[in-house]
Amino acid sequence: MAKTRDHIIAEASRWVVEQRSGTMTAGQQAALRAWLDEHPDHRKAFGEIAGIAAGAASLRSLAELEPRPALTHAAPSRHSRAWAHMGGSRRRRIAATAIAASLAGAALLLPALPWGGGIDSSTTVAEMRTLMLADGTRVTLGPESRIRADVGSGGRHAEIIHGEAFFEVAHDSSRPFTVDAGDTRVRVLGTRFDVRRSGGRVSTSVLDGVVQVSEAAPLFHAKPRHVLQAYQRVDTRADVALFDAASQSAVVRVDAPPGEWREGRLTYVDAALADVVTDLNRYYAPGISIDDARLGEARIATTFMRKDFETFFANLPIILPVEIRRSPTGHVTIGRRSGA
Repeated sequence: MAKTRDHIIAEASRWVVEQRSGTMTAGQQAALRAWLDEHPDHRKAFGEIAGIAAGAASLRSLAELEPRPALTHAAPSRHSRAWAHMGGSRRRRIAATAIAASLAGAALLLPALPWGGGIDSSTTVAEMRTLMLADGTRVTLGPESRIRADVGSGGRHAEIIHGEAFFEVAHDSSRPFTVDAGDTRVRVLGTRFDVRRSGGRVSTSVLDGVVQVSEAAPLFHAKPRHVLQAYQRVDTRADVALFDAASQSAVVRVDAPPGEWREGRLTYVDAALADVVTDLNRYYAPGISIDDARLGEARIATTFMRKDFETFFANLPIILPVEIRRSPTGHVTIGRRSGA
């Protein structure tokens, strides 16, 4: 029997809460992927609820919430029965959804607790997470991102596996804080800056303070080093091969506040459309694709709130000779306009 929309929303809400707990096992993650692949409506609902959770602005009282029952993670063929404990009535399903959505919002609003020792944390589409490291450093992890960090007695270090993170580093002149993103290393004593690793490139931008960025050097070349101050950015390579050409990276000025994505605004200036779409797919669950590789090379400038993708889709055909096509699942394809 086909699931109702209420049932799917309830399931999606439970999955978002479970994911935001940061304690999912490999088996639970596999079960989530199976549920997302089971039907296009699952992925769409998950993206909607994750977006609501990420943008939650207020929560009245956690004390009134019922305890969250444990999820039953079944094999894909039996997964729909795993949610039977939520009850058959519409009223009970909606109540469960409300509790789950509230808990998802609470995950953002409660103060981040210090993590002891090393951490390994990740997010999925439209999800953001705030981590408070043991030294007082705060890290905001963007959607579709993964980070490892350790601020023990051996030093202060983080590694961005993929995605984006904004760092508010607690000052400690005796222990520099380093961030590795492939072959790029960022070194600070205490400041606020953003690092994004995507498509073999690393973009580092500084909100305030001073940051040193170094990039691995190919054979016979000097190791590039850059010093960034407030509202400056440098794009470097995440992967440097032995016989690559010398780096062409240079420090540039930025107008938009680095890390403004934390407040909900996405800004791109003189950016390749392909790079913009790659970044937006971390926020937009149904997905966006370009059906013409040459279109991906077009440069654009745009800004909009991450909850308002319709503004981006409406403005793009004004900027470029493109048309927007949507599938029944909500997936958006950007194609060249007929006759252009």
